[in-house]
Amino acid sequence: MNDREILAKVISTPFFSSFIGKCVEGDIYAREHAIRSQAVGYWMLNSLTRFTGQDSREYIGIQLPGEFYDPLGFGKALKPHIEIPESILKKSDANFLDKLTLLGSGLHFKWWILPEVLSIRRALFRESSGTVLDFIKAVEPSRDDLVNTIRSQQDKLRDNWGYIAEEIAIKSKDFALEVFGVINSNEILTYLPIDISQNLKIRLEKKVDGEDITKTARRVNAWVIEGASFKCAAITPRLTYGSIFKDEVFSLEKESIAALLVRGLVINRVSKRFNLGEEKVLIQPTALSTHLRAIPAKIGQKIPEASFTSAIRFVTDYQEPAIAWSRLEEWARESYILTISKEVFYKSFLEIAKRIDKMEELDQDGVNNVLPLAWSKSGKITRVSYSRN
Repeated sequence: MNDREILAKVISTPFFSSFIGKCVEGDIYAREHAIRSQAVGYWMLNSLTRFTGQDSREYIGIQLPGEFYDPLGFGKALKPHIEIPESILKKSDANFLDKLTLLGSGLHFKWWILPEVLSIRRALFRESSGTVLDFIKAVEPSRDDLVNTIRSQQDKLRDNWGYIAEEIAIKSKDFALEVFGVINSNEILTYLPIDISQNLKIRLEKKVDGEDITKTARRVNAWVIEGASFKCAAITPRLTYGSIFKDEVFSLEKESIAALLVRGLVINRVSKRFNLGEEKVLIQPTALSTHLRAIPAKIGQKIPEASFTSAIRFVTDYQEPAIAWSRLEEWARESYILTISKEVFYKSFLEIAKRIDKMEELDQDGVNNVLPLAWSKSGKITRVSYSRN
């Protein structure tokens, strides 16, 4: 069979049939994920190529736009590509375009080394699973806030890059151990205070994590984002001045929401190591988009604890304990009696604010004091909660 016949056969498999109708020509860097994923699908279909591997094995892969960095000229015939495993072709995956899109603009990097490409393949096909739609729905509204925060973070790095580059070269292992370790839910929630963050964990793709960690800063890295019922991947740039500040491929405006989230968290760790001040994504509230509400205790069940996400939002939105306390009193005045004193509230509010700034673990008792219990006029005990529409 010729290439056209082979591709026609592949496209008719259950895997491609499950999403081929969503592939539409468009802007692969579109801000809106839905539009972007359609365009990425169209690009992917037009990048399908037949390759010949070891022992003359033929397979289909997604050819990447870049080249392998090959200063000695030994492998010019080999093009960077992501092999599509045979086993994948037999299964439908309606979410595949979403997962491919979440990898980010790093797919269009210009100068690859082989381990980077293999890592992305493993992250995409071996470690991605479940539906990512809830993740997209939760994170996409914060896209502009992420871009603005990371731009501020990168400005700090640019001003101190000489020191950072020196440490990457001289103390590469110590640097990598601090920057590239597992990112737990508390760190993610502090950085991006939205509900889904409390169920996330982010780590390097497993094989990369097991390799020589001193090389990690100089590589394009694949990270795996694990949620309660899904896994997806994102690509981050090499920690070099050129990749972060100059390469248009990694422009913040072109990135996927998953790649933005991971990059912001990694940069925050670099900033922490050099005492440049960590940042968190500020999601600006408005009078119409936030509100306090009461969650009643259910008969025969434990009184509900205050949500860490709600407490972080409440503290970061109001900033000052006096303003937050005034907001609580205003909410409770007509219908509820607060079960916490002003003094205890102030102390807990300031302690949580300090822990958020230092990216330290929050204490449930303190969170319960900031969003306290309240008695309703009807004599029911309720928990105060805070949310954004």
